[in-house]
Amino acid sequence: MYVVRTAGREQELGKVYHRHWFTQAPLALCVCTVPAQAWLRVKFDSKCYADVDAAIVMDHMILAAAEAGLGTCWIADFNPAAAREVLNLPEGSNR
Repeated sequence: MYVVRTAGREQELGKVYHRHWFTQAPLALCVCTVPAQAWLRVKFDSKCYADVDAAIVMDHMILAAAEAGLGTCWIADFNPAAAREVLNLPEGSNR
């Protein structure tokens, strides 16, 4: 997970997600996966659970934020290539 301060990075983060309100929050939490290292449901269909695990983590963070009285917004409509570049993620990583 990455915690990104948005102040001063509006243009750069705008490449990841284009809505102007995205950088109005002081922080962006980014959950990333490495699919090659994720659990596979080998017994049945070899489904990679990287995205499922990331969704579980994000859901728990959203619930914790709500408990603390903070607003959140889950964003799935983002540019993965731009996110890799902005966050300087290694090859093989996934949002």
